[in-house]
Amino acid sequence: MTFTILQVTSGYSLLRSTIDLYKYVMTAKELGYQKLALTDEGVLHGAIEFYNLCRNQNIEPIIGCLFQYKQWRNAEAFSSMIVYAKDEIGYQSLIELSTQYQKSKLVSKDMERIIKEVSEHLQIVFPQENSEWALECSNGEVAFQRWLFEAEERYFSNIYLGIELNQALPISLEQLEEWTKDFSTKLLPFVKTFYLKAEDDFSYRVLKAIGDGETLSTTQAEVSGQYYLQDEKALTQHWSTVLEGKLVRQLQEFVDSLKWELPKHQLLLPKFQTPEGKTSHDYLQEICQQSLKDKELVKDEYESRLNYELSIIHQMGFDDYFLIVADLLRYAREQEIYCGMGRGSAAGSLVAYVLGITQVDPVQHNLFFERFLNPERVAMPDIDIDMPDDRRAELLAYMKNRYGSDHVAQIVTFSTLGKRQALRDVGKAFGMTEAELSNLTRMLVRRFGTLADEYENNQRFKAEVLKNGKLKRIYEVARRIEGMPRQTSTHASGVVLSEESLVNYVSLKPSEDLALTQYEAPDVEAIGL
Repeated sequence: MTFTILQVTSGYSLLRSTIDLYKYVMTAKELGYQKLALTDEGVLHGAIEFYNLCRNQNIEPIIGCLFQYKQWRNAEAFSSMIVYAKDEIGYQSLIELSTQYQKSKLVSKDMERIIKEVSEHLQIVFPQENSEWALECSNGEVAFQRWLFEAEERYFSNIYLGIELNQALPISLEQLEEWTKDFSTKLLPFVKTFYLKAEDDFSYRVLKAIGDGETLSTTQAEVSGQYYLQDEKALTQHWSTVLEGKLVRQLQEFVDSLKWELPKHQLLLPKFQTPEGKTSHDYLQEICQQSLKDKELVKDEYESRLNYELSIIHQMGFDDYFLIVADLLRYAREQEIYCGMGRGSAAGSLVAYVLGITQVDPVQHNLFFERFLNPERVAMPDIDIDMPDDRRAELLAYMKNRYGSDHVAQIVTFSTLGKRQALRDVGKAFGMTEAELSNLTRMLVRRFGTLADEYENNQRFKAEVLKNGKLKRIYEVARRIEGMPRQTSTHASGVVLSEESLVNYVSLKPSEDLALTQYEAPDVEAIGL
């Protein structure tokens, strides 16, 4: 029997954790974990990365989302629940739940409905800290059981209560067990992790202060924290003494029910609407042949090259892809939006040339199609299109209207804490004035990549840090949080399209023009979008 930590918050819960996913998985492997959970608040930013990291280390990944909800007895107070995916359907439901959660950052009626509809594919844990159920324990058995009954009515039976030994309960665990015996509710040993090492607690508190806009004292002690990644064997041994090991056994049953496999789809492109019911393949062939005639290039060399390229494109399933891109460029020309001559390997495609995607004749210039598309290297075609910044929104609006707002999204990226931003944010959290911050960051030199590099190579900066105890502490903390995600932003050029509603495949978050995917570009492509 092994232990599994059920609440792990990563750096993707922006400014709420110092955990880097790669370091988390590698550290956990060293500590003997066989199953690992990721439960960021309301988002699935790291789900694909986490899944692949775990699988590569022969570790079973568990994915969940923490959601805040208004307490049912007191609408002014908030509690949390964590919803876990039991299977592929459960994961798809988490995607929808995460997307819904972005609207108000609270559990909504729609979310409750989704959870109830797919109850057999999800598990729910209500952690003890700040929980409504622990509060109801103070009001007696009837009040507590009334809460349990309402939880089952709102969601489903077989919910779990997370027991945290560092949180006081108004009744004993034995009594709590007695009060739940007429329900399907079970108790679980519940441990939270926000950083990897006990000494990371101070950096974690500073990161939270940055997120909350709070000011800390530089004299605060750097004590060892309790929310670190603890040794698996030590946790198993410790919890095995609680209720004669019953909670550990229930934890094992719980995590064994979570068998999430990441659905990897072959190709999820939308179908291009062709005239008169023609197939995409036939229509693509037809307009390419017509364009060849229009360009007066009906020659054996061009005909054979065109037929060869079309066969490869069809074989790889990219007929619709070329029609979609050609349609976008057609619209741009009609609106007099200049989109360049085409660059990169796409210039080696005669199909791209006759469709007006590129303006370079690859036959005339002896450019190779295989550098662009090769059946032995299965990857989405990479067509680089330049466009004026001030007219980009027009093309996005066209795609949104053409394919539907739930089929088109932009792609998220993360602004990380670079050396300058990390120093400013930590300094501000310790009460430095804007003038002091400007004087400090003005010393940084562009050619040194990190704060550690600055300290080693920038003697002026190093001398300033060493002569001031407050600055030395600010530097040390800034160096530790450097590189962590700070906020989301929008990929400069990435747009994703899908045949079905995007929320079937990727969780979304609202943005100004189009919704943003919660996955970054490599993860979006990895699932077939």
